[in-house]
Amino acid sequence: MSTRQEMKDKGHVILKKLEDNCSLENVTTPFSKCVKMHDAVRDKALSITSMNLRYMVQAGLQLEKLPKEEQWSPDIEKVSLMCNSITEYSVDVLPTKCQLLTTLLLQRNPIKKIPNPFFANMPCLSFLNFSFTKIESLPNSISELKNLTKLLLCGCHELRDLPCLSMLQELKKLDLYGTKIEEVPEGMDMLIKLSYLNLEVSTLKEIPAGLLPKLVHLQHLCLDVENEKISLKAEEMEPLKKLECLTGRFEDISEFNKFISSMQQSKKNLIKYNLLVGSYNMGWGRDKLVTIDWEGELIMHPIEMQELNIIDCDYLRSLVDDKSPFKNAIDLRFCIIWDVKG
Repeated sequence: MSTRQEMKDKGHVILKKLEDNCSLENVTTPFSKCVKMHDAVRDKALSITSMNLRYMVQAGLQLEKLPKEEQWSPDIEKVSLMCNSITEYSVDVLPTKCQLLTTLLLQRNPIKKIPNPFFANMPCLSFLNFSFTKIESLPNSISELKNLTKLLLCGCHELRDLPCLSMLQELKKLDLYGTKIEEVPEGMDMLIKLSYLNLEVSTLKEIPAGLLPKLVHLQHLCLDVENEKISLKAEEMEPLKKLECLTGRFEDISEFNKFISSMQQSKKNLIKYNLLVGSYNMGWGRDKLVTIDWEGELIMHPIEMQELNIIDCDYLRSLVDDKSPFKNAIDLRFCIIWDVKG
């Protein structure tokens, strides 16, 4: 599909059908709304596939080690070992015949180390999830996964180093949220098919100049708004014509105005954004949020903005007069004006 919004809408249609026929059920918690498979349905599905050597599902079984080598069939395509207690992989149980494996789910395991040969026999791997593990680095063999399209490392708070990614030219989604990397992975400028990039990393020191303009297929880009070492440049953002979701910080009003002008000229509207101007952020999680903590004249016309926070901006005298840049904010639902003198 051409846009992430189309994918999201299609996904909701599929989920609704699965809920209507009782394959999935709604679950609402204080923190989220999600769906789950009923235990009886899941047990039935696992019993049907138990004799199929293409799948291995051993999720949430308190496993402390990888399944033995003989359990990794040469025909295996999808493996789920999520939510176990696996801390490291012993070399003597490493799979050696996974030539057809496409999906490997290892999230939410206290994994600390991965032997370098681990990915050497997985040439077809396209979806790899290591989210919320304790790994400190990834093995160099991951650089050889030329068919990888999704690499999820969200919440890997001990991860400080990644190997060169230049060979992963099929990669479309890269999530590094909450890792401890200090530099953008080497070779990331070669990932021209990336459509989703999450770099909400507080330890990141810089975004190399010229990197973002090469990622012309980006639809979703998130940077850490609290990280004052990282700021968006309007000139670097201009080539990103497909951008739909954006989180990031502009160093001053001038760069922010240039970005807004560029968006208006291209008649492109972001579907979801959290934009900070300056250094002090405060927001309530709306889909369309702007926080301004900087002196200077604004030119923006945020018609679809839902939340606006103005902090210590003494130049501002009115939000409603004819000259106000906010007079067209017809969808505004929440506004904070703090420490504005005058």
